[in-house]
Amino acid sequence: TTTQWAFRSATELTVGGLTIDQFFASQPAWAARVDEQRIGRLRPGVPVLAYQGLLDPWVPHAVTQQLAADWCGLGANVRFRTYPIAEHFGGLGEAIPEVVMWLHSRFAGMPSANTC
Repeated sequence: TTTQWAFRSATELTVGGLTIDQFFASQPAWAARVDEQRIGRLRPGVPVLAYQGLLDPWVPHAVTQQLAADWCGLGANVRFRTYPIAEHFGGLGEAIPEVVMWLHSRFAGMPSANTC
């Protein structure tokens, strides 16, 4: 279940206790494959709500923040929200009310507040 992986570090799941950065530094072929799949290179054609728990051990806050900035730089309509005391799964839970209201507003034809 997903709850068994909450609050775990990637170092608990890699051989030798490597961080994700250390793993990719030691495996350039894997790093290249992941880089080929990097999102943020194309502008989304619809408004985006991006959110992130500041304490997320799986997806660093800076990664999601950079994605939002990349999309903003391409002229996309992006709303970026940080949940300062949430980790990966906690961020999902904290975001539910905002996500529901954001989606409701989009389906109602209301414009999205852009944070770019």
